[in-house]
Amino acid sequence: MKRTKQLYVLAGVLVVVGAIVLIVGYSGIRGEADVALQLPYIVSGGLGGLFLLGMGVGLFLAGSLGEVRTEQSRLEATVSGLAGEVRTLLDHAEIETVADDSSAIASRTSGAR
Repeated sequence: MKRTKQLYVLAGVLVVVGAIVLIVGYSGIRGEADVALQLPYIVSGGLGGLFLLGMGVGLFLAGSLGEVRTEQSRLEATVSGLAGEVRTLLDHAEIETVADDSSAIASRTSGAR
């Protein structure tokens, strides 16, 4: 659980830093009319910011997937235990089976009259 919290914190930090890098990149490109002067801002701010945002989202999804796996393992263990209990109950239960034969039903009803 501690590792999942660390992943969430790191993901949050990366998303915030990525957003800041994008904003700084945009503020640098906003005042430039020449495309040649805009390219360094696009490369460093735009691509770097998107990369950091992507890494943050990826780490968030990794943390979420870890929590899902943990919960799935817990549920599988619970179901396995319940299946064992049901088997034990069925082994010790006395169950009458009723034949699903229409002739047996007809003979019972005609004999009752």
